[in-house]
Amino acid sequence: YADMQISLGTFTLQNGEVIYENAQTGTTTSLTSVDMKMTMPGMDKPFSADGDLIYNGTPFDAQIKLDTPKTFLLGQAAPFTAKLDSQLISLSADGRFTASNAITFEADFSSDIPSVSKLDAAFGLENPYVALTETASLNGALAFDGVTLTAKNADASLVSDLISTDFKGDFAAGPNPNAAGDLKLSIKDLTKLTNALGVNLPQVGILNTVDLSAALSTDGALTTAKNVDFNAKGDGLDIAYTGDATFDQLLKLGGEFDVQTPSAKALLSRLGLGGFPGVGALGNVSAKGSVSGPVTALSLSGLDAKTDSDLLSASYQGALTLGENMTMQGNFAANAPSVKSLAASANLPLPYADAMGRLDLKGAVSGAANALTLSGIEAALTDGMLNVRFDGAAQTGKALNYNGAVAVDIPSVRQLASIGGIDLTPSADGAGEIYGPFSVSGDASGTLQNAKFANANIKLDHLSGTGAFATTMSGAKPNLSGTLDMSGLDLRPYMAAMDAQKPDGMIRPWSEKDLNLVMLNLFDGTFRLNTPNILMSRMEMGQSTIDASVKDGVLSTDIPNVSLYGGQGDLDLTVNAKGAVPKIAMDFTLNNLDANSFLGAAAGFTQLTGNTGTTMKIRGAGKSQAEIMRSLSGDGKFELAQGTVKGVDIGQFVSGLDTALTSRSLPAGIGPSYTTPFSQLGGLFTIKNGVVTMGDFALKGNNVLAEGGGTLDLGNQKIDFSLRPRLTEGSGL
Repeated sequence: YADMQISLGTFTLQNGEVIYENAQTGTTTSLTSVDMKMTMPGMDKPFSADGDLIYNGTPFDAQIKLDTPKTFLLGQAAPFTAKLDSQLISLSADGRFTASNAITFEADFSSDIPSVSKLDAAFGLENPYVALTETASLNGALAFDGVTLTAKNADASLVSDLISTDFKGDFAAGPNPNAAGDLKLSIKDLTKLTNALGVNLPQVGILNTVDLSAALSTDGALTTAKNVDFNAKGDGLDIAYTGDATFDQLLKLGGEFDVQTPSAKALLSRLGLGGFPGVGALGNVSAKGSVSGPVTALSLSGLDAKTDSDLLSASYQGALTLGENMTMQGNFAANAPSVKSLAASANLPLPYADAMGRLDLKGAVSGAANALTLSGIEAALTDGMLNVRFDGAAQTGKALNYNGAVAVDIPSVRQLASIGGIDLTPSADGAGEIYGPFSVSGDASGTLQNAKFANANIKLDHLSGTGAFATTMSGAKPNLSGTLDMSGLDLRPYMAAMDAQKPDGMIRPWSEKDLNLVMLNLFDGTFRLNTPNILMSRMEMGQSTIDASVKDGVLSTDIPNVSLYGGQGDLDLTVNAKGAVPKIAMDFTLNNLDANSFLGAAAGFTQLTGNTGTTMKIRGAGKSQAEIMRSLSGDGKFELAQGTVKGVDIGQFVSGLDTALTSRSLPAGIGPSYTTPFSQLGGLFTIKNGVVTMGDFALKGNNVLAEGGGTLDLGNQKIDFSLRPRLTEGSGL
């Protein structure tokens, strides 16, 4: 067509009409009221068209100029201008068709769309995202090479009530899209935006607005953003980020962040996480620092995270790596003015919370989340009835390991027990206060399965001791062991308190209440107690070692070689709670005791002197104290050698009975100045069904023999005993 010599001169079309009917879609497009003036003096002369028309009811003004149609048709460079104006869109282009076999061009382009929705309606377009682009504009130097459309110094913007976007820079659209420029994005209502996009993200509701600016570049595969300034705000959350970002298959960050919320409790409730334990104790939360890496494994450095409320203040400073293998390296601290209030607010059932005061905790943490190392731990529970302190280290992993100094301080055991609903026996007047201050300190180490407590110092009231203890939890039940060296065991204040509960002058009956020995089936263990003395209300024992063990519900206690009033004693006691009916067994032996001191202490009887020895075996079974006492069986013997009975001369007393009967006066031989020497005093006894039967009791002196016998009903607390003294060189009484 370039060789044709066509000349239109000046062509004018007035009130023209063009109608196009699409038979496939059944739609009609019409151009009406076409008033157009076109000039083309020749194919090698400039072409121009200027006029107006109505397209589907919308007026348009159009202007077109082409340098020469011939150069355009020959595929040579051909300058042109084009302009289109209406209420719906304004377009202008000033450039040239470039030399090419295809239609290619480069031009300065400008466009403005006041209403995208009206433009779509005029052209019959369906736009599901019309709410996002109420107005649009594009300005810049455009070029098209037949394949790729490029823009230089472009200024593109999209604006609506929900979002506004502005881009200034260069871009290319084609097989290898790319862009480089400054991007600004402002989301005015994030919830409405996600609804408009048909995206269901309930968590988005915590944010209202988003503002973003960045220097953006992309090659279609990798998108890089420099100088990112991101801000998101909501009713209870503010998020800020400045720095860089890249995106290929994953988003990667490198910059500074700042997150603030005035109420973590309210925020988590909106996210549907308000029911988690501990949420009620949280107040405001802030976190800021540096972030780098992919979003699936972010590294946070210089992290400063804090939460603060009336109930709890906590902080963490350091580094944190998120993702599948989370790691930490930093310092932590926590403070709670009232553990009781903290536990109540967090819905945490904490035993003896009423006895706890303030909690302070700090330390350092490092390592992977599944194997953390905690060092420099300083944990203190103070200002309460139960005070605890731990200074040391711990490590998590397959098992929790810890090592440090532990101290427990209880100002009053009585008050602490009262908080737990237990009323302890009151102190007896004049016997000393009991169940007062208690403290224990030492070195704790081990795991949750195996624990050790060494260099222990224990104090209760006036008692104190040192020792070491261990627990093993790996078996079917806990196994406990320990050794305690006491400075002395003075039980007198505690026994006085128990005696004060008894009615004066009355013997209390045995209890019919079932014994509670469940504790013996909850653990196994071995224990040793060493003490230089054991002081009781009426009896004193010297150096004593008490060995006790619990195995499968059986408590075995052994007190070997106890020093007692110049002699030695052995005691074996067994309490068997394995079966439905508890059983007891007791064997003891006393040798070479000073009878005067021993009986004086044990029974207040000081009228005998000599060396005594006793052996006894007792067995019993029953669900209550009374049942056991009524079931007792066994045997034993006692013997005193080379002693005296004070207050009576049995020989003189018996020989004077005849005279006393005739003179009706007391016989001689009774009084503080009289004594009866004996070479042997002893007896044998048996026990059956709680009744002690003394069948062979005898006192042997130089010329005196006193024999007796009877029963002692332990179960029913009754005694029936008779004594028959006689002179060996005369008749008996």
